[in-house]
Formats: sequence, C-alpha cells, structure tokens
Amino acid sequence: KADILAEVHLLPTESGGRRGPTPADRFGCPVGVGSEFFDMRIDLSSTGSLSPGQTACVPMAFLRPDFVLPLLHVGSEFTLWEARTIGHGRVIEMYAHNAA
Repeated sequence: KADILAEVHLLPTESGGRRGPTPADRFGCPVGVGSEFFDMRIDLSSTGSLSPGQTACVPMAFLRPDFVLPLLHVGSEFTLWEARTIGHGRVIEMYAHNAA
C-alpha cells in the first residue's frame, strides 16, 4: 500500500545516475530525508521502468512508514540513493492510512 505520491527524477548517467533503467514493475532504494535514510519501494506498474534522466509521478511505500512519514509533508524533497545520489524527488500527495 502506497504511503505517498511523489515526483521523482533520475539523474542522467553522465551526471552520476544509474547506468540503466529500473526494473519494470517496482524499484527499491534508500531515500534520503535530511541526514537520514529510509528504505522504500516505488510502484512502477502504471509507468513501467524509469530510465536515467526521466521524471515520473509514482506511488511510494516505505518499509517503516512510522519512522519517515512524520518527517514528510506535501512539497518535501528527498534524494534517491544507490551508493551515491541517483535522483531526487518531491512529495506530491500524502495518503492517509487507517490504523488497524
């Protein structure tokens, strides 16, 4: 279940981005918020794989939303990380989840 909708931009390969596209269905990497990093998954089922240099609006789910969601709001910016910064993102929408 997605926690946020975000606009993500993958850096071009020549600017330090990935060497190739993401997997077609989902992609996971740490997200940097301030000085902290959190594991997440991007649902690519409606967009397909993202190539270096591409921008897309995608749903994201955090492995520990209770840790990261208090740090985010609409407009928050973050980085995508794979041993280096490979992209940037911005929160477009926060999804409310009912506690079970």
